[in-house]
Amino acid sequence: MSNKKSIEIYFLTEEREKRLWENCIFVFDTSAILNLYYYSKLILDDISKSIFSKLESQERLWIPQRVEYEFFKNREDKITEPIQQYKDLINNDHNNDKKDKNNDKYYVQKIDQSIKHIEQIFNEEIREITVQLNALSQKIKKQDRHPYFEDPLLIRDFQNIITNFNDPVKNELEQLHDIEKLKKAFDTFQNKIAEEIKNKEKEINKNFQIFTGDKDKDPVFKIFNCFQVGEEYSFGELREIAKEGYERYDSEIPPGYKDKTAKQGIRKYGDLIIWKQIIDYANNNQKNIILINNDTKEDWWDKTPKKPKPREELIKEFYDYTNNMEIWMYNLYDFIHKAKQLLGAKIAPEVLEEVKEIEKEKQMQKDKLIVFCEGKTDVIILEFLSERILKQFQINKEIQVISAEGYPYISKIKPYCELFDIDISEIIVVVDGDSDPEGVRNRMLSQGLQDNNLIIISPSIERWLLPNIDYFRDDDATLASKMKHYIIKIKKLSRTGSLDLLLQLISLDELLKIDSSFAKYVNALRS
Repeated sequence: MSNKKSIEIYFLTEEREKRLWENCIFVFDTSAILNLYYYSKLILDDISKSIFSKLESQERLWIPQRVEYEFFKNREDKITEPIQQYKDLINNDHNNDKKDKNNDKYYVQKIDQSIKHIEQIFNEEIREITVQLNALSQKIKKQDRHPYFEDPLLIRDFQNIITNFNDPVKNELEQLHDIEKLKKAFDTFQNKIAEEIKNKEKEINKNFQIFTGDKDKDPVFKIFNCFQVGEEYSFGELREIAKEGYERYDSEIPPGYKDKTAKQGIRKYGDLIIWKQIIDYANNNQKNIILINNDTKEDWWDKTPKKPKPREELIKEFYDYTNNMEIWMYNLYDFIHKAKQLLGAKIAPEVLEEVKEIEKEKQMQKDKLIVFCEGKTDVIILEFLSERILKQFQINKEIQVISAEGYPYISKIKPYCELFDIDISEIIVVVDGDSDPEGVRNRMLSQGLQDNNLIIISPSIERWLLPNIDYFRDDDATLASKMKHYIIKIKKLSRTGSLDLLLQLISLDELLKIDSSFAKYVNALRS
């Protein structure tokens, strides 16, 4: 006869969910607490009163000591993070002129680029300016979240100029005259946007000074104070966890193995320490646990079902080491949504909708693919081809191509792993094989990169641009001189802006058939 409960723990029925919510302890991971800094004061006040104060009075909120440590370590950076959101509206990085028009950023720069090309392709660029203005207007219109501009006419005034500019009854001379007016209007518009962003930066820095000087004025810290905090592990206990973690990560036993190469020392075992502290607490107090976790990596979540759920290894380990206690996981939005349903929390529908939108936006940022390459010409080639690959294979991801400005050593890649909170094994690296592709491969793999995300093109990425790949399949004596000549030609094209014309002639299907390195790159984007 089968043990019914040992099977039930892997599935969340309505009945089981209701039972868990009635008597469990709610535990928050660092990612979930820090995500609260993306919420407006209106939302924070609402959920603080309707959810957290109620659970605090019932003594049902608890966090591991490791979560407390990570919260204080990262809190100040989170408070000032919206500054970058405002800067992204403009983007002052002129080293990379080609930006994906689908990216949810860089609106002002995209408008600038369109104005520069407007005399060549008038109607198409006017449409593009209108699209980007509308997107920018939507992005900054919500008063209760960043980014938001105070002046409602700032965007509208420039939109009116564009509408007038696109008047179909105007003749060509009138339109040419209007181009100069458009350029001047854009300069004024750009200066106003820059000034608004400067004011917002001052406002955020002012809040930073207030929140760090007086934590009681920080609405997120007010929620954080609702939690009881667990005991700290001794250094000896941390060493034992690190030893166990070394073996677990080699076998990819969750949680935390995705941090194996992205972090150093004890920090790489942070998730495992949190997990061990949760198990100890549940076992000592004989309590079921609901873990609120916004870390979406596969070393916490099983993403194979339509609705992601905790990894089965975690459910089993928790059950066995806590004398048959149970655990389930929710992300922050699902927790707030369920709190309304199962705890009777009085949350306004517009608050729920706003939380859902914020969490969706954060998730889209996490679905970003980071591609590292050697130089600026490589960036242009990879951005153009990647955009076509995403469209052709219907890949719903965003790609950011980064130049290492030289050989992509692991020391250059690791800071970006920290910035985007991803493991180094998730970074795609495109590198020239030159005359020793196998040597390049061995060096990169020894530093923690995954072979399926390491794209070595021999001799270089310019190979992908040749209509006839056989050009490189000549005798070795002429290869170096041919490559030198061809690369110089490509770099000249990239400086004059003519490289786009060559890129448009490339057939992805043909390149997939005849170049294994390109096929591997496509597979890396699709996986």
